[in-house]
Amino acid sequence: MKNEPKVNLLDVLREVVEDKSVDDSVILDALKKALISAARKYLHIEKKINVDIDMETNEVHVFLNVEVVDDYPDYDPNMTADEVAELDEGYMLVEEARDFNEDAQAGDSLYMELPTSSFGRQAIQTAKQLLTQHIRSAECQRIMDIYRSRIGTIINGTVLRLEQRNVIVDLGNKIEAELPARE
Repeated sequence: MKNEPKVNLLDVLREVVEDKSVDDSVILDALKKALISAARKYLHIEKKINVDIDMETNEVHVFLNVEVVDDYPDYDPNMTADEVAELDEGYMLVEEARDFNEDAQAGDSLYMELPTSSFGRQAIQTAKQLLTQHIRSAECQRIMDIYRSRIGTIINGTVLRLEQRNVIVDLGNKIEAELPARE
């Protein structure tokens, strides 16, 4: 642990973007969603969380951002359960808000930075899994976009290696394909 180099999260993400050839906005969006998930797990609440990522200074800030109320507002009866839950994320009852700010009163806006360093192992693990899932999904979508128009055509590739009975082929564009033994 001593004298370990400090790893910068945004530098690692830049490397992932370059390695996977995925749009950086997709990766940043995935990182924001992962940090929101980690913050909610850390706080044990489903409230509005904002994430600011400053690419210039390599700083990441996570904020709880809610309006303090005595009672949740009335909702349109035509709203779906998901719409009501989304609206509820923006409000916090006074009793709950006092856990974060003892002087909280109805009508106040509670806007506070959450220390990402204290999220805990379980919350960070959840964020990591979510981020990995988004990256894989974006990579699959990129491959589908490239090859969708070429379905049914012959594609050239270079054999890289054999794995069990399958052949791994390099198709270019940093894409490898698995050719099953039966083919």
